[in-house]
Amino acid sequence: MTTFYSDTLAGSANQSFFYSDGAPITCRVYYKLFCGGSEYKIYFSDTVDSTFADGTHSVANDTCGEWEILSLRAGVCASCGMDEPTEPESFVTALFGGKAEKILSAGESFSTDVMHIFAQKGDYLCVEYAVCGTKIPCHPEIQIPTFVRKNGAWVKSVFLPVPSMVGVNRRAEKRVCFLGDSITQGIGATPNGYRHWCAVAAEALGGGYAYRNLGIGYARASDAATDGAWLSKAKESDVCVLCLGTNDIIQGADADSVCQSIVKIKNILEKQGVQVVLQTVPPFEYPSDGAERWARVNGYLKSAFEKVFDNTAFLCEKGSAIPVYGGHPNDTGCKIWGERIAEYIKAAVDNGYTV
Repeated sequence: MTTFYSDTLAGSANQSFFYSDGAPITCRVYYKLFCGGSEYKIYFSDTVDSTFADGTHSVANDTCGEWEILSLRAGVCASCGMDEPTEPESFVTALFGGKAEKILSAGESFSTDVMHIFAQKGDYLCVEYAVCGTKIPCHPEIQIPTFVRKNGAWVKSVFLPVPSMVGVNRRAEKRVCFLGDSITQGIGATPNGYRHWCAVAAEALGGGYAYRNLGIGYARASDAATDGAWLSKAKESDVCVLCLGTNDIIQGADADSVCQSIVKIKNILEKQGVQVVLQTVPPFEYPSDGAERWARVNGYLKSAFEKVFDNTAFLCEKGSAIPVYGGHPNDTGCKIWGERIAEYIKAAVDNGYTV
């Protein structure tokens, strides 16, 4: 198939929102590209995808109301660090339905028109845009370079709306998404290093598939089970690699409700024709009785479904919920995880089974 699909393994979504005074904000985000191409679209969404922290500030499916993109352009760089932006040699200006500006209404999702940009695998796409509004989505835990313009200089900031997808027009055998929380997003691995487990898995699987990282810090299985804006992105895939439940347990959810949420996600996606690759809930520094609830959830998943990828076999200290490589796995743990699950995903796709 040929379609616009994600060209980066960066996790970028609407994790929360911030309040602004309505003055224009000029922003930059840098994405390392997975395969490259010549036709791109930049996608945005007005809806918060997941519950942030304990939910006192924002929750899944919050909408931010009306805000405006005043301009957008993009250019290619060879690289970009976390602390200082790199200047592209040139920019291509984006339009929205033939217009330079776009006003977002509450809950809207949209993309730019096609942008003709030539980029190669490993290049960085610099997306620069100016926005204004009073309540604007953002991603406080984003792990890639993000900057805003202040007093004539670029300053590191997370208070900007990040694209929901950098889409490239290319041919792919399957569209694969990774649906998870901060562990899937890549927290714990080197920021902007693209060494998190799903990035490692994608590199091992190769460019025959297209990949999208739908991991969001603090996200819960119960968020995805609401079947809102977040899960709608997973529905656009052919294969969904699912890894959720950690934050539900941390926030005190009982084992039965966590299992019910995971099963509901699975059923919704399967009804949409998406093949689900299910994983156990990873180890973490769980509070009080969290380890016991974690064990119950994983016991259920492994007994209820014939095919489940057991990441606990190498992420845990034997016989415990204690993580070997950290609750947010480091580069070493992610390398092991990514390489092993790549083989599992390939077998699942080749054999056509859904857990």
